Amino acid sequence: MPSREGPLLPGRSSPVSKKQRVSSTDDSIFPYPVLPADCVNNDQDGYLPVGSLHELRHLIPVPTTDSVEWGDKAAAAKRASIEPKVTDTNQRLLRTHHPSLSQLDSVYLVEESEHKWIWVVSPGFDETRSIGAYAGGLEIHLKPTGLMERTTTMWPKYQSDPIPAILNPRKFLSRHHLHLLREMFPTSLGARVFISGFIVILFKSRADMENSWLQDGPASTFGTLRLRYDILEDTPTRTMVSKGAAIAARPDCVEAYAALGLKIRFPGGQEAITVPTHAFITLRYIRSAPLLRIADWYGHIKMKLARYSPIKSGFSMRAIGSTRRHPMGNSPLGQQVFLAGDSKQIGTISFTYDPISARPLRFPTGFVHDLSLITNSQELPEVTSPDRTPCVVGWGSYTDLLDGKPVFVTGLNIPTGNTIVRSGSGISREAQVALTEGSQYLWDREVLSQNVSILWRTENDEDPLGGLSGSALCLGQLQDKTCLAVCFQNFESPLYSRELLKDDHRGAPQYADRVRIKGGFLLPPEPIEPNSGPKEIIFLDSLILTLTVCWLLGLINIGSKVALDDILSMAVSGVYLSYLVVIALLLYRRCKGDIYRHNDSDGAINVPGAKLVWGPFHIPGVLGALVNTYALIYIIIVIFFSFWPSHMSPTVTTMNWSVVGTMGTVILAVILSKIT
Repeated sequence: MPSREGPLLPGRSSPVSKKQRVSSTDDSIFPYPVLPADCVNNDQDGYLPVGSLHELRHLIPVPTTDSVEWGDKAAAAKRASIEPKVTDTNQRLLRTHHPSLSQLDSVYLVEESEHKWIWVVSPGFDETRSIGAYAGGLEIHLKPTGLMERTTTMWPKYQSDPIPAILNPRKFLSRHHLHLLREMFPTSLGARVFISGFIVILFKSRADMENSWLQDGPASTFGTLRLRYDILEDTPTRTMVSKGAAIAARPDCVEAYAALGLKIRFPGGQEAITVPTHAFITLRYIRSAPLLRIADWYGHIKMKLARYSPIKSGFSMRAIGSTRRHPMGNSPLGQQVFLAGDSKQIGTISFTYDPISARPLRFPTGFVHDLSLITNSQELPEVTSPDRTPCVVGWGSYTDLLDGKPVFVTGLNIPTGNTIVRSGSGISREAQVALTEGSQYLWDREVLSQNVSILWRTENDEDPLGGLSGSALCLGQLQDKTCLAVCFQNFESPLYSRELLKDDHRGAPQYADRVRIKGGFLLPPEPIEPNSGPKEIIFLDSLILTLTVCWLLGLINIGSKVALDDILSMAVSGVYLSYLVVIALLLYRRCKGDIYRHNDSDGAINVPGAKLVWGPFHIPGVLGALVNTYALIYIIIVIFFSFWPSHMSPTVTTMNWSVVGTMGTVILAVILSKIT
């Protein structure tokens, strides 16, 4: 586990001259995360020969159709929702009737690589409907719209594409690529790379953007990806809740801003619980308009007053955390963390992977990982996945995440036995299906910091689970038993900035009404080392005991081969008897029709007294019953002959007495269960 002094961050060990702060031309000044080579763009992979044309991805528009081939509107929508594949004959029908595509003005098909296609959609500025992750088996990705050069202004020059290669938006930009972007746009704050084939250059204001165009000129492509321009509006995803299985600043506090992450174990055996740093310090936002500052003050006052709202009971909720102002500067270190609405202390924040400053940190450019650790000299509480969601068993790879593997976002629980529900906005589901949209890169030239993030969106933007810091982004599907965590949610941002809406002569809608994308900083290498997760733990005592028992059993053959045969017969009969009970009960329930194919209720399933539902795999109908019947016949025959002696005409000393041992164990177990 890292030391308490804090992580060593490149570029912060010594003062930096004013000239370096202004120019920042050396790309080694800005820290770059440790990433596997296979998930970072290499110019040699997509190298274009000198003199060749840079090939942009073709956006093939898909128009609607008046065809009634799939029936009326309702029937066509159902057919489009279950259509497994996109073909030349059904692509217009899917575009017209699929719930995620039918209401959008602009829908395209884009060929990412050979035989791999995706949908690219352009949501309207006033789009409030949720957009699904898939249609016809293809991913649905967003097409960003940026600010354009004013038609009345003639810029002195335009910049050409500096990279003679095709960049893959499903990989991270390299350190060199980020250096080139900073050189091309000196007043920029960062860039977003979208899988749909676009890069959005981010600025603090429209004035900074136009100043960059005036000094160096705009550009249209970067590594054959289309360039757009917009204003940065990232905000920390702090969602206010009231009370429950949550963390807070002091005993019985009902104020909460962030969620607990995962409980991790370091190679030395020390355990910690992750939390987002921004929830425990004072932040400085990248905003200049006075009205926006007033809106921040109003939101802060409203958040403080909300602690006096009445508390309702009846449901459980996620593990949530809140800020605590520490007297020793603007640092999360040393802050105690309690369960919200409870007097139980979880632990103390003893380590942070972000810079410590006496002044408010600029969010999100001033952060590196937005990650801190809670430790406790005693045992930390267990952090569990919600009911009916996969259990997190390790860490997933960024390559699988960007390649389009199924992902979802989930909150995590601390079991307390309390059932408290928050009032106002919060979490209404255990988890949500998500879709990776790309990556984000932000830099701060004042302190020479840089961070890299993953961008995604959830299928249902209205569900505030997507807006809660600390929620884990996991590789897997909701029906899986286990999953792999990749990162934690730290911020969210509207797809269109207020400045873009203003430039389009539209009134700015409410923040919640705009299409939003979520983001999480890449994690430092220490917590995600292969031996830091619970799946890598080897219980040495259990291993030694098992080996010792097996070794001692092997020695029985030296004294008596008959005794060894009896022990092996007891083991075989015991294993098959356990299968016999399970398969017999399954066949009984199957013949009575007590097992359902689908779960139509929100209650518990497959527990005593609850509804029985088939899992992801089963053999239905008569064929399944025949398989169970054959298994029962086979098991009965094996058990019957396992009790027979190994030789004909046995004597008292060569008889197989395993039937006595097995049946005696069964009888004693029944008597003991009745007594207890």
